[in-house]
Amino acid sequence: KVKRNGEVFTFNVTTSQLGELQGEDFECKEWGFTIKALTQQMMIENQLDDTAGVFVGGVKNVGLAESGGLRRGDIIKKVNDNDGFQLGDFVGFYGELLVEEDEKILLTVYRSGAIRFVLLDLGKKDLKEEN
Repeated sequence: KVKRNGEVFTFNVTTSQLGELQGEDFECKEWGFTIKALTQQMMIENQLDDTAGVFVGGVKNVGLAESGGLRRGDIIKKVNDNDGFQLGDFVGFYGELLVEEDEKILLTVYRSGAIRFVLLDLGKKDLKEEN
C-alpha cells in the first residue's frame, strides 16, 4: 500500500529473476559481438511470434560483425542453414563453425520489423591479422 496526498493506493507486485527478463548472455569473441537468450519479455517487446533465435546485446566497433552490418538490438534468427534455435544451440553452432573454419557465415536477422542478411567474412579477419 502507498499513501499519497491522503489517499491510499494498493498495488500487486510480482518479482522475477533478472535473467528471466534480460536473458543469459554469451560473447562471440571471434566474430565481435555478444548475444542474449530471447526471453518471453523480449518476445513481447519486439513483437515476435516466438523465442527462437538470439538477441544481439552488443557489437564491437571494429570487427567482423560491425563490418558485416550487425547492430545491437538485432535478433539472429538463422545461422547459415540452422534456424529455430535457442542460446545453447547458437553457442554450439558458434563452436562448430570456429573449428570448421568456414570463411563466410550468413546470419539472417530480424531488425525493426524486417528480415535482413549479415555476412561475416572471416577471410577479412585473417587479412587484418597479417597486416
